[in-house]
Amino acid sequence: MGKIYCCHWLRRLFSRVSISFSVVLGLFAMSAFLGFAADPTQADGTKSRQNSLTWVGYYDPALNYLSAKALLRFESPMIERRLWLDEGLRLNAINSGAVAVVDLNRNSGQFLLQGQNTDELEISYNGRLAPASDPGPMASETIVGRTEIQLDRFRFLSCIKNFYPHTDMDFGNILLNISVSNEWNCLGSGILRSVRLQPGLSTYVFDNAGAKGMSLVFGRFSQIGLIDAVIPVRLHGWPLFNYNWYFPKADIARILTFYHERFGPLDVPELNILFRRGRHFAGVSYCGLIVLDVDASWTSFSIHTRKNIRSDSLLAMFDAKIDVLSHEIAHQWWGGLISWKTPVENWITEGLATYSSLISLRAWRGEKEYQRIIDRLRRQVKDYADLGAPVDGFQLLLSDRNPKVYQALVYGKPALMLAALADKIGEMELCRRLQIILNDRRKNSVGTEDFLRCLSGGDEQLQTLLKKWIYDRGLPKQL
Repeated sequence: MGKIYCCHWLRRLFSRVSISFSVVLGLFAMSAFLGFAADPTQADGTKSRQNSLTWVGYYDPALNYLSAKALLRFESPMIERRLWLDEGLRLNAINSGAVAVVDLNRNSGQFLLQGQNTDELEISYNGRLAPASDPGPMASETIVGRTEIQLDRFRFLSCIKNFYPHTDMDFGNILLNISVSNEWNCLGSGILRSVRLQPGLSTYVFDNAGAKGMSLVFGRFSQIGLIDAVIPVRLHGWPLFNYNWYFPKADIARILTFYHERFGPLDVPELNILFRRGRHFAGVSYCGLIVLDVDASWTSFSIHTRKNIRSDSLLAMFDAKIDVLSHEIAHQWWGGLISWKTPVENWITEGLATYSSLISLRAWRGEKEYQRIIDRLRRQVKDYADLGAPVDGFQLLLSDRNPKVYQALVYGKPALMLAALADKIGEMELCRRLQIILNDRRKNSVGTEDFLRCLSGGDEQLQTLLKKWIYDRGLPKQL
């Protein structure tokens, strides 16, 4: 009887373990939707890009209460602007000569300002944010066997949650000054410029390093490690967490060194990695900040059996821990340095991050293991390839809501395309072309046509073949 229960428990445990990229999927899907809808266009069709944001605020994580003032600057004056701001926040003052606030759809956070022709807006607001303790569907508790454990409680102020006003999700300069009770620690994307400690209060100043948006995470965590790599890495988490059981320093340094050699340097002076206990191995990556959800229930099982943590996820290539780590680190380049223009181009960053993981594993595990993983990925992608193309991934996510379909089309198929291109022109030549794209399009959103043109190196026939991978259904055999 005890043996049967043990086997049943293990089956339940295996069935729950997966590389849950739902956090990333949710973030990019939501930001894609917002970025697509919030097009700051005037009646005459002209646009004015947001140049910078200077933001000062106070946040109470316990109450999820925020009070802030934001100064937005634009490329050129406009009479009318659409802005996004969380629907739980109340506008108190708009200092720009604006004479009217037209509520387009406040329930979704969008509103319209009409008034004086100006290139600056100063907005004061406060209120309780919509419930969002996590960047995506991360649960607050999990069950391991019959034991219920409380997970680390974090608060996320994600850029897609609209805790600051903006016209669109695009690259731009953000200087953010946030005050919070010193019972809570804070990490942010970009660069930490300073920390000022006062009685009962801590004030952090962040510069987003010109990245796409700005995000913050609050919690009762602390720094638990430091890695001297090509870019210094600060590790954060609960004090008793032994990260070396999951992510040895050597693995983190190796992956960073590999990507640095293949793609070039990052634009931040250091990388912060925050570990959080969760139901799966999952991750979300911002510029200069990675949050990794760690399934602590696997510790004793994986250590005592000396087995890799695997799952049936399409994205589980070699070991769930290493796979999620290498994928999220890759997003520091693909997402942090360049991104996509519209929702249909989300495949660019996800495909590149997945391909980066593949070649990292190739360098680490060898050609035989790489080919095994490619063959496995191809079989899995083939199961869903007739349901749509990579450019359909966002729509399929909204309608089908099957994460495996989305992963196959947006993560897997573009990665296979890049692997096929590497077979044709050589991996080092492909990485050279990717470096050129990073250098020429740095801090910009890239469209599919532009990306494929650069990727093909000016070869029109090759560009046509690459388009078939992205726009057509099915799975081509070769380039």
